[in-house]
Amino acid sequence: MKFNLFVKFYLSILVIITFILITYGIINIHDQKKANLKIMENQANIIVKTIIIANTEAILSDDYGAIIENSFSILKENNLIKYFIFNKNNEDAILIKNNKWISLSKIADNARSLQTEKIENAIINCSICNEDIFHYVYPIQVTSYNWGWVHIAFSLDEYNKNLYNIYKNFLLMTLVSFIFLSFFIFFLTKWLLRPILMLTESTKAIVRGNYKEIVNKSSEDEIYELTNNFNLMVKYLKKKDDEVFKSYSLLEKKVKIRTKELKELNESLDLKVKDEVKKRHNQEKYIYEQSKMAQMGELLRNIAHQWRQPLSVISTVTSGLKLKKELNILEDDEFNNSYKVVMENIAYLTKTIDTFSKYSDDSCNIEIVNLENIIFDLIIMHSDTLKSNFIEVKFDFIDKDINIKTVPNLLSQVAYNILINARTALIKNKSLKQKIINIRVLKTKNSVIIEIEDNAGGIDKDIISNIFEPYFTTKFNSKGVGVGLYLSYDIVVNQLNGEISCRNGNLGAIFKIELPYLIV
Repeated sequence: MKFNLFVKFYLSILVIITFILITYGIINIHDQKKANLKIMENQANIIVKTIIIANTEAILSDDYGAIIENSFSILKENNLIKYFIFNKNNEDAILIKNNKWISLSKIADNARSLQTEKIENAIINCSICNEDIFHYVYPIQVTSYNWGWVHIAFSLDEYNKNLYNIYKNFLLMTLVSFIFLSFFIFFLTKWLLRPILMLTESTKAIVRGNYKEIVNKSSEDEIYELTNNFNLMVKYLKKKDDEVFKSYSLLEKKVKIRTKELKELNESLDLKVKDEVKKRHNQEKYIYEQSKMAQMGELLRNIAHQWRQPLSVISTVTSGLKLKKELNILEDDEFNNSYKVVMENIAYLTKTIDTFSKYSDDSCNIEIVNLENIIFDLIIMHSDTLKSNFIEVKFDFIDKDINIKTVPNLLSQVAYNILINARTALIKNKSLKQKIINIRVLKTKNSVIIEIEDNAGGIDKDIISNIFEPYFTTKFNSKGVGVGLYLSYDIVVNQLNGEISCRNGNLGAIFKIELPYLIV
């Protein structure tokens, strides 16, 4: 719940006044209770002294009859007295009550404690009367003779009645004072806080845009100075608001003009961006075509190398068969053997064509493929070039028969590009006595890893972080980084959902391809 200043101020003063009234009442009640007890104590003291004076001879002569007779007369005259107890030292006590007396062998502990602790009076619960009483004890001493103790018990009826009247008067006076003070404080608070509340309302009006000044009719006090300063502030704010409004209107016009200019600029930039994207796409397409043409040229050279020996064998065998046929010396067994040799070489040529046609296929169909078969097919396509340059290929298939669901021809293109770069780097390094390409294949929980490593010494550390960037590779082709590495990166990351990276090992560059088991 949210309280405003008036409520807080009003309640605070009311709580303080209430606290003062209650504190005063508690102190006053406590004093009146003490006063009533003092009255009963004085009354008891007078009665006790009167009894002792009246019974001086009886006390000295231990005449209990006279003591009892005098006590009966006092009990009749004062109805508030409940009983007397005369307790002589080391003897039984005498209880005088209701015109009767009895001998007591023992006084109640709470009454005896008043003797031993030398406390004159106390309000105690009396077992004789079965109620609370005011019990007063006084020593009986005549000249130097200490006779014993006299106990007098007063009823608390009058005391409780007075106490009830005290509480009733206190509650009544407190209630009347509270009501009167509530109204008085209400008007006092309203009068004191009226200028501040007016300031509050004026500030709210300013927030709403209404610059209204406060009419101050008070004398020249602090409130007057505050309201006067407030009015000056209102005038200043009104002036500034007018200036801001004019500036805002001018700014709004400028913003509209600038917005129009920006819109025209954005439209122009949008056209330029589309044009640049189109150019970029055409350039990438051109790079891809150039890379593809370079790969196709490499394929044709490999096909020519692969076919040279089988075609030479077929030519030699068929020429021999024709010559022997013309000389009529061709025998059936020799013809069958020659026919078998020709068909084996034709089968080899056909297998070579099938292998190369798989690689050159432009389809992007997802198939389940065996990584070992794809890698061996690539090595077959390069076998002649690798042998002619004395390059040894070593395989490390940690896990056999690794099958993944991917796009075969795209994966072949990536592996082909990396193999070409490794081969080129090894051919250019004339100082190597032994040229090696290591191919490692292993599988993890979620992916398959292919690593192709050469021992050509690695890639310059200044360019190794840039080899997958577009338009970069052609510049550093002489260092063994092929033109197809950017396209290889694009294929692996964007089409095969994998990762490709390169680092220098102990012997040379290591290309790492990581592919998922299944393209999602």
